[in-house]
Amino acid sequence: MSRVDRLVYAALLLAATLLVFLNSASVASNQKQPITTVPEPHHDLVVEQKPHQPSPPPPPAKEVPLKPSPKFQSPSNSLASRSTAADNHGKHSLLFPTSSSCPKPKTALIGVITVTDPNNSMRRQYLRPTYSQSNSSSEIDFVFVFGGPKNNQDNNIQKESLYLEQLLYPNDTVILPNPENMNDGKTFDWFAEARNRAYTPHPTEKDAWCPRYKYIGKTDDDTLVHVDRLNAFLKSLQEKDPNYIGTMYTGPPNWLHYMTGSLYILSTSLVEYITMTDREWVFENRIGHEDLTTGRWVNHTGVYVNWVSDRAKFHDQVDSPFYYSAFTTGETVSVHWNKDIHHFYTAVRELYFESEGVTAREAVRHYAKTKGWVLTESDWEGVLKQVDTFLVANGGPGIAQNELRAIEQLLQEKSIN
Repeated sequence: MSRVDRLVYAALLLAATLLVFLNSASVASNQKQPITTVPEPHHDLVVEQKPHQPSPPPPPAKEVPLKPSPKFQSPSNSLASRSTAADNHGKHSLLFPTSSSCPKPKTALIGVITVTDPNNSMRRQYLRPTYSQSNSSSEIDFVFVFGGPKNNQDNNIQKESLYLEQLLYPNDTVILPNPENMNDGKTFDWFAEARNRAYTPHPTEKDAWCPRYKYIGKTDDDTLVHVDRLNAFLKSLQEKDPNYIGTMYTGPPNWLHYMTGSLYILSTSLVEYITMTDREWVFENRIGHEDLTTGRWVNHTGVYVNWVSDRAKFHDQVDSPFYYSAFTTGETVSVHWNKDIHHFYTAVRELYFESEGVTAREAVRHYAKTKGWVLTESDWEGVLKQVDTFLVANGGPGIAQNELRAIEQLLQEKSIN
């Protein structure tokens, strides 16, 4: 190796050694000197702060697919008419010809007027199994009748509730064409719908129709009906003239007679006349308290109607504020005023399990027992004599509220508890 080559090699070695030393010193310095200052942010990464913007509204709810009510075959023209001649009171006979070869109709179709409110939904959960399990003859059909959705902010919630009702109970859910209401025509809509369900084509005769039901009725979802007793009672009535059945009330305005709204039932022929023959007048007069309005329709027909009022059979709970409150006995067909779980429990227990053969006197004893009042037999005799006086005055086991309070006071005074 020449002298020049040795000098170049020595210079390269010195440079390499110096580079290694400088790198080691740099690493050591970085380990001993912690960073004490925050580096300046990169200005190109800073997000500009904008004024707060409200969140965009949610997308519109998906339309709930409510199904239209099923179509039933029914006559397009009215089958009911009035006789030409009238009796001494100006009443006509109702003509409703049907073929003698028609199949035997069922006893009744009853519409339970209800809404989608949670309390009403709870009542339907009790009524459905009660009516299906206790309907031994299967001659009375119950359907639950809703108005359509209202045009307000709860529209879609109501639609969803109705859709679920249709989905879960397709065979007994009826949704009427007009928005939900109580006294703005819902009862007329129900009877018009019921009329369309009330017929079947004659099995052999062309263009002839046969009734599916003898009666069509309306009740509420806070009324409990003893199905077999109702069936037996309806079958016991005469059928020569149309029947209008319930508990009659007479009062203002104009002291009009009508059946109270907890449960009233009309012969199919009478419903046919109201909803078809007299439809124009009835439709114009469909607004108002539903039970009173129905009474007006019946009175307007001008036909002879057999009014069957029986407060012993159709009444309220005994603690109802209305005059048709009564004790539940073996005669009771329906109990109204079941506004809460306690009253529903009481109605089911007394109507279906404890009232068979129970007399009014025994019902009073039962009432005292539920209150915890115990009387000697001699004291009972005095109380029951007063009960008998009230029963005679009211023509049945119905007890007016002032009379119930008098009985309660006697029971409490004489109680040995």
